[in-house]
Amino acid sequence: MNKLVYLDLSSSRFLFETPNFQRMPNLVRLDFQGCVNLKEVHPSIGHLEKLVLLDLSECGNLEKLPSFTQVKSLEFLNLGFCKKLENFPEIQTSMSYLLELEIQYIGIGEFPSSIQQLHGLTKLRLVDCDNLVQLPGSLCELKNLKVVEVERCAELKSLPENLGNLSQLEKLHVERTAISQLPSSIKKLSSIEYLYLGDFIYGSKWSSSNVVLPSVSSLFLLKVLELCSLYMLDEGLPQDIGCLYSLEYLNLSKNNFVHLPESISQLPSLKYLDIRYCERLEELPQLPQTIWELYADIRFAFESNIAELSTKYLELYSITFTHNFEVYMRPSAKSYLPESLKSIKLILCSRTSLRKTPLTVIYPVDINRCFKYKCDGASRISIHLQPFWYTPNFLGFVVCCLLPSRGNIWESHFEHCAVIAKLADNDNSRNEAPQTKCVITKSDKYKRFYEQRTCVAYIPFSSLWNESKAQKDGVTPNDYSTFEAFLDSSQVSTDWGCSLFYEDDDLIIEAMIKLQIMGK
Repeated sequence: MNKLVYLDLSSSRFLFETPNFQRMPNLVRLDFQGCVNLKEVHPSIGHLEKLVLLDLSECGNLEKLPSFTQVKSLEFLNLGFCKKLENFPEIQTSMSYLLELEIQYIGIGEFPSSIQQLHGLTKLRLVDCDNLVQLPGSLCELKNLKVVEVERCAELKSLPENLGNLSQLEKLHVERTAISQLPSSIKKLSSIEYLYLGDFIYGSKWSSSNVVLPSVSSLFLLKVLELCSLYMLDEGLPQDIGCLYSLEYLNLSKNNFVHLPESISQLPSLKYLDIRYCERLEELPQLPQTIWELYADIRFAFESNIAELSTKYLELYSITFTHNFEVYMRPSAKSYLPESLKSIKLILCSRTSLRKTPLTVIYPVDINRCFKYKCDGASRISIHLQPFWYTPNFLGFVVCCLLPSRGNIWESHFEHCAVIAKLADNDNSRNEAPQTKCVITKSDKYKRFYEQRTCVAYIPFSSLWNESKAQKDGVTPNDYSTFEAFLDSSQVSTDWGCSLFYEDDDLIIEAMIKLQIMGK
């Protein structure tokens, strides 16, 4: 037994207690996974100096663990799904090799202060710990801790006041807890890049929470800030949010804001803003010029000036509108459809010369049948262009496609896919056909009912056509006789629509609106 290094007793259903480990001092790996009737672990386990792996996961009747007196080599500890476990072991020696610790679905109410002995810990993840009521302040003495994730710990009401001592912390994710306030010391988290506080379990759209975010002006490295499903009021968001110079992604969805801080427009790096399901929000905020993607409720498709968004924010390439079910069921919702089509008119016909790049607008309605050219159940749409189709009044193409909620359109894309648009000649003799890409954002993770999503991609002719190169090659737009559009996931079949638009197409747009209303 003295030479034993690996002991595997996993899934031993009739094991009620572990053996004495005094005669196994060289154990390196110890596996008790799935020993569902194991109740007691011998205290000698705490003296295994060479132990590297200890797996006690799914030991549903395990209630207590002895102290770790000399377990200084441990690199992997799994206590997941020990739902009756009442304590985390006291740690009486420095443990520098345990880098990640995930505690999932166990019964402990608090951690011992000796957790600060986990000197090497870089990541701590606590999930479904229903009895956990507090975290010790000593946790914040772990100078190497970079990631803290707390999810679905319903009784946890606060984080340690000295949280700011975690000088190396890069990610803090707190979701579905009773935590309504972050400690003011978060302003000392000089390395934080990702901060998520979401799904406050006591908040609702009818009853606002008292969640208040402290001053964040010193978090210079913060890139992602998500404060969603907190139902916070205006005063919950600090006015100095505009000082977050590195912030790229801001998610404020599902809150009870009426107005947003004006300083949002001063965020110099902001690229993504999500304000969906903020039902009390009265208007869209002013945005920084750096914005790429905007997510908002469909009501802002006609309450705000879409033309202004498309021409004022020239780096904006995607606007995604989402239905709010309660608002959609109101009688006034019938005006959403024509207003959605009018917004196409605004994009096309209002100072369009300022915009040189494609813009996609995603609507939760089907407007596909309004377009002149249609193709259903196909992987692409291909249009034969009439002779001399190009004139100085030509503005661009508008491509419409229905986005399937399922299928392989998103399989190889974490957040986006794209419509590829190109010109071609009859014999494809020109190797470098003009083409461009229109980015489509992924479907709504909060979608509570089925909605048809339609992507309308406005493609200014200037985004397809390189005039200087064309002159060098001796070609004109009318040398191209075909326009094509397809998803970059080219095997996906969907319904397509397409139209060519010119400066005098106001009446065509109005006809499209009438056609859509008649076809409802």
